[in-house]
Amino acid sequence: MRAKEVANINLDVLLDRRGRVKEIVPLDPSMTKGAEFGEIYVCHLEARANIVAFIRKRLVDDKAARHDRLFLSYLNKPISMRQLLKMLFAPAGIKATSHSSRRSFAISLDQGGASIKEIQALMRHGNITSTMGYVTTNPAR
Repeated sequence: MRAKEVANINLDVLLDRRGRVKEIVPLDPSMTKGAEFGEIYVCHLEARANIVAFIRKRLVDDKAARHDRLFLSYLNKPISMRQLLKMLFAPAGIKATSHSSRRSFAISLDQGGASIKEIQALMRHGNITSTMGYVTTNPAR
């Protein structure tokens, strides 16, 4: 997932009609690189629980509406990619960029045994050459 896509997510995109976090979250072309439809898979139970807790905070404490952005800056304005990454990673003491996060994701998939085609699909690369640039660090490839 690209930082731009995370920064542009609204609460109503993540939630179903009953207010539960969707397992497959559709991305509108206006949110994605290349203006194409995409999907986010939110299947990891701990990740889902953390998202639910964060959304509850946004809806209750921040009095957000379902059509509001998931992440806002400290000034309650749409967040930049740099601000988003700082907000997500700084508490853990991690300095990261959107690119380094995507690279880590691809390498983790590669080391976990995912095929290059699976990694390409999850990273939503149109060209497999783009994907190969992320996983060439694995000597087994």
